[in-house]
Amino acid sequence: MTGAKAINRRDFLKNTGASALKASALASASLAAMPVILPKAAHARASLFIAAASSLRPVLQALRQDVPALKRLNIRFAWGATGKLATQIINGAPFDLFFAADAIRPALLQQKGIIPAACRRTFALGRLCLFAADGRTLKDAPAILCEGRFRHLAMANPRHAPYGRAARETLMHLGLWESIRPKIVYGENVGQAFQFLRAGAAELGFVALSQVLTLTGATAPNLWLVPQRMHHPLAQQVVILKPSREADAFLRALHSRQGMQILRRFGYDAPPTEDGQAQGGPCSPRRTSRP
Repeated sequence: MTGAKAINRRDFLKNTGASALKASALASASLAAMPVILPKAAHARASLFIAAASSLRPVLQALRQDVPALKRLNIRFAWGATGKLATQIINGAPFDLFFAADAIRPALLQQKGIIPAACRRTFALGRLCLFAADGRTLKDAPAILCEGRFRHLAMANPRHAPYGRAARETLMHLGLWESIRPKIVYGENVGQAFQFLRAGAAELGFVALSQVLTLTGATAPNLWLVPQRMHHPLAQQVVILKPSREADAFLRALHSRQGMQILRRFGYDAPPTEDGQAQGGPCSPRRTSRP
């Protein structure tokens, strides 16, 4: 990030003490071990191979577990930052579906001729929140951020992750970006930013509402739902890279009444009806993502 005065990992871990060092190392090791591209043997056993933004992990896993029609499918997921997954797709990664946390990377795949417009659709709007891992009340979150009475604030890297970009826009909207930058700890994606919070390596963090709802309620006092006027909309788009009966079944489940209930349960809003891409349409990728 140009000009960013980010705390490098070694200095950050050194300053946070032995306990934070151990916790962060374990969290980072776990995330580092998480594959973006699965081995060919593993993919051979899967009937559907899905790449998805880390923030979507709770809702997509719930969809697979709760919708009866999907229990017959053998589904494999690759979780990661939206930007990095898009790069893998451009380089020929063998995914069937790509669930992005924004509309920018799907548009890039369209611009590169990998998919036509009909192969990307907005299925939900994500929500950004500020979460206090130390349990402090965030009734007046902007004032708390302004006071700066915390050592570290976790957020996803804005270069790769839509939620990180939204967090930066929020801090800029509040006029606090420059003053808070020295305290920011960047995760490769919003999943890693959330791990920093859970490991005690940061007191505050901008993460996806869907992640926090796995631990607490939407009205918890240590959660601040960021007003959507403070950042660009977090349009969540799905990209069809390889049309198939299995991919179609997954998307039907997502758009079903039960699927929409699951989305709302995890803090996502329905997409605007005026978005033509949200209505779907025929999809025939110009170039398959498989080698």
